[in-house]
Amino acid sequence: MQLLKLIIVDDEKIILQGMTTTFDWNSIGFSVVGTALNGEDALKLVEEEIPDVVLTDIRMKKMDGITLMERAKSISPNTQFVVLSAYKDFEYAQRACALGALGYIVKPVNDEMLVTMKKVYDHCIAEKQKQAVFDQWKELLVDNKESFGSYMIEHYLADELTLDDIRGNYATFTKDEVERHNYTVLCVDVDIVYKIKEYSEFSAKRFALFSYMEKKIKEKYHMWTYKIPDGAGIFIVDLEDHDKLYNLKMLVNNVHHELGFDIISSISKAFVGFEGMKKAYSQCMQLYSLACELETDLEYNAVEEREEEENRYPYERERRIISAIRKNDEELLKEAFIEFLTALGRSESTDKIFLHQLAVHVEIMLKETYGLNDEVKARLQEFYGSLFKYSASKLFNMCYEIFLYAVKVRKDSIPYGEEQFYNEYVNTACVFIEEHLDEEGLSIGRVAEEVHLNPVYFGRVFRSVKNMSFKQYLLKQKVERAKKLLLTTDANIMEISCAVGISNASYFTKLFKQIAGILPSDYKEKNT
Repeated sequence: MQLLKLIIVDDEKIILQGMTTTFDWNSIGFSVVGTALNGEDALKLVEEEIPDVVLTDIRMKKMDGITLMERAKSISPNTQFVVLSAYKDFEYAQRACALGALGYIVKPVNDEMLVTMKKVYDHCIAEKQKQAVFDQWKELLVDNKESFGSYMIEHYLADELTLDDIRGNYATFTKDEVERHNYTVLCVDVDIVYKIKEYSEFSAKRFALFSYMEKKIKEKYHMWTYKIPDGAGIFIVDLEDHDKLYNLKMLVNNVHHELGFDIISSISKAFVGFEGMKKAYSQCMQLYSLACELETDLEYNAVEEREEEENRYPYERERRIISAIRKNDEELLKEAFIEFLTALGRSESTDKIFLHQLAVHVEIMLKETYGLNDEVKARLQEFYGSLFKYSASKLFNMCYEIFLYAVKVRKDSIPYGEEQFYNEYVNTACVFIEEHLDEEGLSIGRVAEEVHLNPVYFGRVFRSVKNMSFKQYLLKQKVERAKKLLLTTDANIMEISCAVGISNASYFTKLFKQIAGILPSDYKEKNT
């Protein structure tokens, strides 16, 4: 076990001696390299030893713990602090935590202190390992700044590096005014239709597209590029100033003509600095998901996002995840889950709440259909129990792996053939239509939502099973309902029209004749 250097500070000699000798610090990864009875002596020790962690009392006579933290950070910026406080000093301890203390321990100290300090040890070791990776990259890529820059930015946009990480380590390799420049993010790929119809040509087209884009963008801009999991190309473009965004858009618009095949692309608006770069990436990926559905190119229209919308649960994206699981489609699930994640990032606590809600809704869907075996249940329970143990980024991976496993279970246990599988969706939809025929606004989107399918995909499935479009079926059912009402009630045409969700009696009469071949009044007279 790697031992971290620890300094203990307390102005009560007996307590200081007790903390130093009573606890087995080596067993949890610390070596006590010094103790101090006041803040001034502690500062000297910090300068001499450059410790990994300082465990200090909050209230001391010569120099309190807060002042010690502030002054020690200027001497040893990487030294971490844990503060000791009495119950009455709780608010004071909170101030220390706000200044960067990893935690606080309430006096009198007991074995719980070792639990806290073990967590501090794990945190410090993880940070050291991460820094070691950075140092290794610096050593390997000192002559290849572009590769290092791309590596750093890719992992920053994937939330694997913090804003402080990217600022501190990227600054080592560049003197550019990075934080003052404007950035946009562009995502491009070959239209997926080529992968289906011309599979042998797809890879060649994709290589040609990425090579062309990289060459053209580099002629006028500084940029970084990498690929997302589905193979699409990401280009983070340094515009320097916002006015250059128009020229980049024109370049993208010319790609179709220059290469002679269709592409899917999305481009964000311009944002400033590293924080803006992440916002541009999130915006670009949201647009890219929509562009793939619409099979077109999209750019942000510069309409400002409303703050209140940012904290809303992304129900539409949840529906796409549930739809992918219902269809047992791993690729669609990956795309839908990535899209769901782009709606997160507001705060750690909000992200966990949203992930919890998503997992619960997926579990309900599995229970109502099939695939919720004991193993899936156990994994979901483990996930629920981990919500307050792990970071949101780790929970993302856990949640996604559970959903993938659920799809595997469903594939292995599908209780009927594919045709019957799709019939399940359509039959559920037909029941819903029957129950809501009196609603004038009943639409394919509303019904598709009920069965957790994309409206376009649902329309294709519906036509395949029923041999007619959704609209044709809906209108036919309205007329069939009207026929029954004409023969079994004394309601007039206006009342019957409203009962089948058509407020315009004239339109209802015209529709009835078009489908039944006879006017409503004549139908009633002929059949009574």
